[in-house]
Amino acid sequence: MNSLFRVNLDNGRGRRIARDRSYQRIIDADGEIAAELFYDFDDGDFEIRSERGGTIYVGEHSYDRPYVAGFVDETGLALIGVDDPSVKRLDLETGEITPAYDVPEGEYQGPLRDRYGQVWALRPRTFGQSHYIIDPALRADHDALREVMGEDIWIESFSDDRNKILFATRAPTKPPEYLLYDREAADIQFLGRAYPDLAERPLPERSMITYEAADGLEIRAVLTTPPGHDGEPAPLVVLPHGGPAAADGVRFDWWAQAIASQGYVVLQPNFRGSAGYGREFREAGFGEFGGLMIEDILDGARHLQAEGIAREGGFCVTGGSYGGYAALMSAVRAPQEVACVVAVAPVTEPLTMLGRYTGDGAGAALDWWEDYMGSRFQDAEAAAAISPVAQHHRLTMPVLLVHGQLDDVVPVTHSRRLAEVMEGADGFSYMELATENHFLQMPRTRRDLLQRSLALFDETLSDGAP
Repeated sequence: MNSLFRVNLDNGRGRRIARDRSYQRIIDADGEIAAELFYDFDDGDFEIRSERGGTIYVGEHSYDRPYVAGFVDETGLALIGVDDPSVKRLDLETGEITPAYDVPEGEYQGPLRDRYGQVWALRPRTFGQSHYIIDPALRADHDALREVMGEDIWIESFSDDRNKILFATRAPTKPPEYLLYDREAADIQFLGRAYPDLAERPLPERSMITYEAADGLEIRAVLTTPPGHDGEPAPLVVLPHGGPAAADGVRFDWWAQAIASQGYVVLQPNFRGSAGYGREFREAGFGEFGGLMIEDILDGARHLQAEGIAREGGFCVTGGSYGGYAALMSAVRAPQEVACVVAVAPVTEPLTMLGRYTGDGAGAALDWWEDYMGSRFQDAEAAAAISPVAQHHRLTMPVLLVHGQLDDVVPVTHSRRLAEVMEGADGFSYMELATENHFLQMPRTRRDLLQRSLALFDETLSDGAP
C-alpha cells in the first residue's frame, strides 16, 4: 500500500489523505490529487484514474509504459510515450488523447516542472538539441539570453513571477557558468562557474562525427582533439558511455577533455542501443550487449585510424558502468588492437545482474535488461561469451580496474570477481574505494583516476611503447 499525507508546515500536524496501491499520484497546484497511476510490474497492466473522470487510460506495457510528465493545463495531463516519443495531452475528464505542443521533431524524456506541477520545458533525448521550452514568456527570455551570451544556455530555475531566472551557459570548450537574469532591472549578474581553475585555459575542441559500422549502420560519435591540434595522427583513447541507453553530446565533458588536454584524441561513440536517435536505433542494440554494440566501438577506432586522425597501432579504451564493461569487452574482442583498459565500476558478469530483477514487481526491469543482454536462461556458452570474467584470459594488456564500495548500481562484487581471476596477471591493478559510489563524485577520486589513467596511457601509447 502507498500512503499520501498532508502536513501543515506551520504546526507540524499531518493526516493521511490517501492509501491505495497506486505507484504515482499527480498533485495539482492546490495540493489535491488530480490523478493516480496504477501499474502491475509483472503483467504490464497500466491504468490512469482521474478524480474527475474515473479510469481515463488503460494499456498493457512493459518498460515502455507512458510517462505522465505533469500538467499541460488545468484539465489536461502531459503524457509522453503513447505510440511514439511525442508529448500528448490526456484530458482528465474524458480521457481523450490529443497532441499537446507543437514541439520540434525528436525524442523527449523527463520534463521540467515548476513547483506547481506545470510543465514548462521538455528535456530532449536527441543530442545536440536544446531543451524545448513550452512556456512562451520563458522561451522568449531563453532565446534573448542565448543571443546576448552568444552561446547555448540552460535555464536552471526561476522565481514564481518569472522575473528572475537562473541560467547556465553550455559550451563545448568551457565549463558551465552560472548567471542570474533580472528582467525588471534588465540586468545579468555573474554568480560563479564550475571548474574555476579552467577559466583561462584553452580546452580541447569537441565535434560530432559519423562513421559506418561494419554492417553499414551509421554511428554518430563525439570527437575531442587536443588544444592546437595540427591534424597529425595522435594516440587514441576511446571513451564509450554508460547506460547503455544514453548518449554523449558535444557539451563540456571533464573526463574526455582532461584526457585530450594531454595530447590524445578521444572518441565517444554513440553505438547502437544508445538513446536519442529513435526507437529503431535503440532497439538495434537488443541482444547485442556484448556483441555488435562493442563492435561499433571498435569500428569507430578503426575509422579514425583509416582517416589519419588517430595514430595506427594500439589504442586504449576507458569508461564507467556499461562503458567500463565495453572497455573490457573491446579488449576481449580485439586484444591485438586494444593496448590498455581503464574500467570504472564495470559489469563483469552481465547475466548475474538479472538476478536483481526476479522478485515480485520486477518484471518491467527484467524485460528491459533481457532485451539488451539476452535471457537469463540462455546456454552457458552464450553467457560466457559476453562475460569479461569468463573471458579474462584474453585480457593480456595492462588493465586498471576501479570500483567504489558504496556503488548501489553495479555491486562492487563485479570488480572483486574479476580481480580474483586476474590476480597476478602482468599489468593488472585494482583500486577499491571505500567512500565512493557508482559515479566517483569526489574531486580527489577523479584526480587520482585521471593521474593513474594518463600514466597508463602514456606508458602504453607513447612512441616507444611496445
